[in-house]
Amino acid sequence: PAHTNTPYNHLLSLLIMAVKTIILLILLAVLASAQDLSCVGCIGGDKKCVGDTTIQMLEDDDCVPCLKRSGKWTWPCNVEGLCWCWDSSKPKYKPALSSGLEPALTKPC
Repeated sequence: PAHTNTPYNHLLSLLIMAVKTIILLILLAVLASAQDLSCVGCIGGDKKCVGDTTIQMLEDDDCVPCLKRSGKWTWPCNVEGLCWCWDSSKPKYKPALSSGLEPALTKPC
């Protein structure tokens, strides 16, 4: 009787492994999106990497390491939305944080 559940146990272990993999991929995607909000590629023209002082006390200079990919795991770059890319030729309004949802591919009814 104990050996009759072997195919079921194997299927269950595969399902658990798949769920763990999906969770890991979601976590990596969230970390990547947080890095995108932290000034990577904010170089040239009137672009400046600045800090959001409404979230936490920091200086714009604190966000300079966020311009480098190596700075993405350190404060303040690892806090989503704490540093953001500002086009200094425009008013200084921080864009809304991403919801993480994909845009709809079809129009509503």
